[in-house]
Amino acid sequence: MLDCTKVVKAMNLQPAKDKKTIGVIKCGSYKDTTMYYKSIDQAREELEMNILCMDIENYDKETTQKWLDVFNQSCDKILVLKPIPEHIEQLLKQEINLDKDIDGFINSKSCTATAVREILEYYKIPPRGKAVVVGSNVGWEIAKELKDMGYTVTVCNTSTKDIKVETIRADIVVGATGSKNLITADMVKENAIVIDVGLDVVEEVREKAMVTPIKDGVGLVTTAVLMREILNS
Repeated sequence: MLDCTKVVKAMNLQPAKDKKTIGVIKCGSYKDTTMYYKSIDQAREELEMNILCMDIENYDKETTQKWLDVFNQSCDKILVLKPIPEHIEQLLKQEINLDKDIDGFINSKSCTATAVREILEYYKIPPRGKAVVVGSNVGWEIAKELKDMGYTVTVCNTSTKDIKVETIRADIVVGATGSKNLITADMVKENAIVIDVGLDVVEEVREKAMVTPIKDGVGLVTTAVLMREILNS
């Protein structure tokens, strides 16, 4: 197993001398965003950060604009938790200061993609060989990160005709679709590295490959990367 708690510990995050503030914008309550928010809230408390949270589900444009002005002035970084309605997303992209953007909402780097890199570098996985990323959206960001590291990268998604043809030959497999049990034991080779971003991997895969855990897995490292970005802002 790839122990992600060790990766986070090695990052050695410490509270900043000047107290930082993270702004979080969300729209409604969804399971994934609620879990991510809880992990952020816990991490920022440990690092003595302030947090401002705005749920824009029932806000009109004028109210949203008012609070965006407050966030731009008061927050070191602003995180937008998707899903967000398209018309609101466009407003946020227009109004959030570019230097406040974090986690790939406008033009910043995806913290998940960076987290994948952190895991591979901590375990000193050589940046060579074939990597397969299964997943679009954040999958493309992860693929770019792996390519920059030196891997030969192939990207698949849930519509790919036969994903197994690609994954069975890969030294590194990244599951990032959010489709439970998509990646099965017969799809990965012995001793492969499997990064389970979207909880795509069945339990049996762990018997033949090195896999990140479900609890305190990639998400834990992603949150730590996010905190580091804020601390360094």
